[in-house]
Amino acid sequence: MQNTPVKESISSKVILENRNKFTVTGVTQTLSANENCITLMIGKTTMYITGTMLHVSKLDVSTGIMEGDGFVDTIKYNKSNKLLRKIFK
Repeated sequence: MQNTPVKESISSKVILENRNKFTVTGVTQTLSANENCITLMIGKTTMYITGTMLHVSKLDVSTGIMEGDGFVDTIKYNKSNKLLRKIFK
């Protein structure tokens, strides 16, 4: 019998309204935020929201909800790589 690794996933949702108002659910941590980039953790995945005049208007990590505004250019996900973290530690 073969053991299959269990994937840890967190349910998340991104709502983007007219590229200037956004809501993200499933947020476990905010890594950084400035006018050009907001970096979030959703489980073991990093999310980058880039644009101009970005602003976090609400953040509640206990419920996992973040709301913000500004002009959004991109929303990108990057899976965590433990090997690279060990190398550069």
